Parts: sequence; C-alpha cells; structure tokens
Amino acid sequence: DNFVRKSHRTQKMVLGVISLKCAMVAWICFYVPYAVFYVDLLSVPHAGPNILQGLCLGLLVAIGNMIVSVGVDKIVKWAAFSHCGQRDAAIMIAAFIGTIVNTVGDIALTCLVSQQL
Repeated sequence: DNFVRKSHRTQKMVLGVISLKCAMVAWICFYVPYAVFYVDLLSVPHAGPNILQGLCLGLLVAIGNMIVSVGVDKIVKWAAFSHCGQRDAAIMIAAFIGTIVNTVGDIALTCLVSQQL
C-alpha cells in the first residue's frame, strides 16, 4: 500500500514537480505585483515604505518558502519511497533546488531595491 513501483514513483515525482512549479508560478504572480509596488515606493522622495509594508513583503517571502517546503514533503510522501535513504535524498535535492530558486528571486529583488536607493 505504501510502496509503489519505481516507474510509478518516477511518474508521481514528475507530476509532483509539475504541480509544485505551478504552485510556485501562482505564488510569484501573487508576490511580484507587491514587490514592484514596494520598489516603486522606494523611488518616491521622503515617502518610502513603512514598517508594515516591509513586514508584508517579508511575510510573502516566508509564504513562498512554506509553499515549497510543504509541496516537497507532500510530493515525496505521495511518491512512497521504499527506503529512507532514497526519500531523504529526494527531499534534500528538491529542497536545495527550491532554495536556489528562492535565493535567486530574493537577490533579484534586493538588486531592484538597491538600485532605487
């Protein structure tokens, strides 16, 4: 019941990754307009973003991280690995890729913000 054939696991992992990418794209569509608004606020002299707006931006980043973490966990559980080592390796690889994607996005936003200062 908890174990699946390798070919089915590969199918489930591919479908899971596609689902996670769709969730990340949906989150980006939600996050980017606010990030652009935040960067635009920085260009207004003497009227930068307040602490609540900065907090909201940070919370949006945290929500993105949570989506990736929960998504990775669900995908790996759904794939039903038969060995702990394989499951842990899949989690590490997926989490690493998610972290890299998130870091690139954060660096891009930081570059935009620093150009406005």
